[in-house]
Amino acid sequence: MDGAIDIKLMLTLAGMLVSVVSAAAIAKRELKLLADQAHDIEIRLRKLDQRVDKLENVVDLAGMSSPDTMERRHREVEHLRVEVDQLKREVMK
Repeated sequence: MDGAIDIKLMLTLAGMLVSVVSAAAIAKRELKLLADQAHDIEIRLRKLDQRVDKLENVVDLAGMSSPDTMERRHREVEHLRVEVDQLKREVMK
């Protein structure tokens, strides 16, 4: 009977070892899949970030050349010219 208990104990331990090893293999595979998915998501986010940057630049450039902005800049430049002309006249006196 002592031999039977030892065999049962050995089979139980072997079964537990197989379970632990297979669980570790499954966990390793799942971690690999998660790492691959995270890498794919990171690449997609970088591409989206680049697209957003490009679109922001386009919007900024469009805003810079909008009629309202151009009109305001022309008024500012004209105001500066008037002031420069006035200062020239004062210096010439």
